Amino acid sequence: MMRLSCDLKPMPRYTTEPTADETQSRYGRYHNSNFWDIPEFGSKKWVVGVHINVDFDQATNMNLEEEEQIIDACIKTLNQPPPRKKYARRIHTPKYGRLDLYKANIVERGGEKYVSALLITDKRTNKLFWGKGQNVVRSKR
Repeated sequence: MMRLSCDLKPMPRYTTEPTADETQSRYGRYHNSNFWDIPEFGSKKWVVGVHINVDFDQATNMNLEEEEQIIDACIKTLNQPPPRKKYARRIHTPKYGRLDLYKANIVERGGEKYVSALLITDKRTNKLFWGKGQNVVRSKR
């Protein structure tokens, strides 16, 4: 089975910074808003804002015409763990944690076409994302 080639775009820590300095770039930001419609938000799940580079030519060759199909194929690709090294005992986890779709759309800006998405991850801290997922304590009423 052929996978759609997708990867996350590097982004600076703040949007006002110039993007020429790629040494201080990571691949997304933890969102600081509260998403109460997500079960276990703030304790086991957090939201990350990302931009995803997609090979749209490959997507049309794979007969992925609708926006939802392209985004689902990208999330499946991003959830793949890195290949296991020879004689490795430990089972690898995905690079960005287990990702699920919250909200996404295809954006064309500056002659560049990519997917802007809010993804749900199971990792509170990841060195590849800016910030840290907030810990939310819900009151039981």
